[in-house]
Amino acid sequence: MKSYSKKTEEVLKDFDTNKEKGLSLKQVDQARQKYGENKLLAEKGESVLHMIIGELTGFLNILLILAAIVSMVASGHFTDGIFIFAIVILNTALSVFQEKRASNAVGALKSMSAPHAKVLRNGELENIDSTELVPGDIVLIEAGDYIPSDLRLLETMNLKVDESALTGESVPVEKDATVVLTDNTPIGDRINMGYMSTIVTYGRAFGVVTETGMETEIGNIATLLNNVDDEMTPLQKKI
Repeated sequence: MKSYSKKTEEVLKDFDTNKEKGLSLKQVDQARQKYGENKLLAEKGESVLHMIIGELTGFLNILLILAAIVSMVASGHFTDGIFIFAIVILNTALSVFQEKRASNAVGALKSMSAPHAKVLRNGELENIDSTELVPGDIVLIEAGDYIPSDLRLLETMNLKVDESALTGESVPVEKDATVVLTDNTPIGDRINMGYMSTIVTYGRAFGVVTETGMETEIGNIATLLNNVDDEMTPLQKKI
């Protein structure tokens, strides 16, 4: 069962945490070794030149270049060869543009991450770097905060969240921690959850961290963007 389809008591039990005290330092260290840092990862960016070389040395483009050369040598006419070369150039340009746009999008997602988080540990409320959050941490969020990770809300006080970065919904969503939802509830209707990189517009709440880093919903989007360069462009599929 998903965290949004469980009662708050069940979620706290799953993560062996306490709403009043949070995790102990020992639990935090163990969780960090298991889950790693709470941050979005982007594949190392390549220069445009490297992208172009990589595309031109791909099997499909090499095949097209050879076909163009053979066509010009065999027929003595350059029209077909020039046409094939034009296809290679267009195909390379589309691929590079797609990769560059995906890389920029991941960078934009990372810039929306919360720099700090208010977390309850050993019974004390601390302000820490958000990358140090681990599943099971009890987090306080207030108006103006970016939500630092995916949270199952425990207590909500007039909480409203702008989730447009994740769902496209332009109107802030009113949250309610007491609601228990079904497993197939769409993300835009999960009113008992808070998601990484969305913004609290009103009220405050406490929540337990359920997912961090690339395992969050926004992390799933980053993963898809990182894999864009592994997919063929529409022109490549057509060819």
